[in-house]
Amino acid sequence: MKKSIFFAAMLAVAASSCFTACKDDDDNTSGNKVIIDPDEGTAKTFEYSINLYLGEGYEGKSLSIDYAAIAAEFGYADSAELVAAIKANDLTGFALTSDGEVDAVNGATTTDGVWGHWFTATSNATTWAASDESLKAVVYAEFKINTETNVAGFLCGQYPGRITEPTNITVTEGLKNEEVTVYVKINFVIAAEQYDDPETAPSGTPADAEYTKTFSKDYTNDYASEQIDVKEELRNAWKLTTYQIYQAIKNGEVNAYMNAVADTVPSYTADAPGFWITDQGQATAYGSGEACIWTSLGYGKTELYLFGGNHPEYTKTVDDKYDFILVYNGTKVTYHITYHVEGVAAISAEQVAAYELSVNVPVDAENYSGTSVEFDYAALLTALAVDTIAASDVMTFDAEGAITNTVNAGSNTGFWYDMQGNYGSWGDNASIWVSYEEQGKLFVGQYPGHSAAGATYAVKFGFLNADKTKYVLYTVNVTFQ
Repeated sequence: MKKSIFFAAMLAVAASSCFTACKDDDDNTSGNKVIIDPDEGTAKTFEYSINLYLGEGYEGKSLSIDYAAIAAEFGYADSAELVAAIKANDLTGFALTSDGEVDAVNGATTTDGVWGHWFTATSNATTWAASDESLKAVVYAEFKINTETNVAGFLCGQYPGRITEPTNITVTEGLKNEEVTVYVKINFVIAAEQYDDPETAPSGTPADAEYTKTFSKDYTNDYASEQIDVKEELRNAWKLTTYQIYQAIKNGEVNAYMNAVADTVPSYTADAPGFWITDQGQATAYGSGEACIWTSLGYGKTELYLFGGNHPEYTKTVDDKYDFILVYNGTKVTYHITYHVEGVAAISAEQVAAYELSVNVPVDAENYSGTSVEFDYAALLTALAVDTIAASDVMTFDAEGAITNTVNAGSNTGFWYDMQGNYGSWGDNASIWVSYEEQGKLFVGQYPGHSAAGATYAVKFGFLNADKTKYVLYTVNVTFQ
């Protein structure tokens, strides 16, 4: 398992609702114009435009590019060879700054693709999570490959809510090898939203309403959600069309509260509007150590849902009751919610071996960095009487060695530990991250700024056999330098 899994886990927390989905919309793009740049030798620029509208979400629109022409610049026979070269990193992706210089900070990608970037309003590459006002992301261009056809293009979209007025933003993606450079310049034309509302608002006067809803699911080690359609209930209460409600939510005019309406603007802890919730039905933060489920209002131009799921690091059974209250223009819709999550059955496995590992980790106040530590993989396989170790075989413990979790953390193979060395979650109390990186190697990471030089921790990490009857315990002694 690569270290990138560790960083992906952090991004998943910060951005549990950020996703993109490619859709064909050729009417939103213009054809390319090829410009030979004499100052760049063999460099060529391919220019395109993409039309977006204010208020659109992360999903983006597909931009067709001239793969054959770009492939020919690098000496490849067709677009399939170009795609293969990018996949194999034979070609290096990058972005240009607004000054026309190669961006030296953000590498080949700041998106989920192999090539592509988020950009600021001033056309400089940035990251989705950047919080400094001058670095905040507003649009993205992400190289996407259709795995069935091996045809690729750019998925172009925006950060919802950050662009509030019609504007044009031009960004430049680059691709190069040692001899040839190609630029793909994309002009984002972002216009006022155009929408022909197919609905008619219900007649009558808005009125408060109450409904009883039930969520029920088995525990899953990811953010998979259940959903309940509430479109007609909200339409009838507020006497609005679905699109009008969508606009009101997007503009912050709909407020959600837990259990009681307050005089203040709510502070959301999950996908807005929504909350992470304790097993006592109270709002909390994702990383509080008490979050077990979440509930949010999902919205689109033609649909409205209540969404809910379980915390991937809370494996116990949950039976929770709480009120999720939505208020618009003084009219209140109260959902009395019962939420059941069937937790993971306790595993009583026999400890068949125990080992100690020691690792020094350089203190890092800004990044989720860490260090790898090796262990005897053959001895582990022998102790468990298995041929290999799978992602689902990792486990964790409290500081005393008692089993506290028996499933892996989502798609990752690691866990967070708190300041006392107990299994925990990402957040204010997190200190150490330990994950199974690859055969014979663990990765030990840190929460930025939570540990000082000289701090020591002893955390416990383990592996189960496939039928969960035996486990091997590793005590990882961590010293920060």
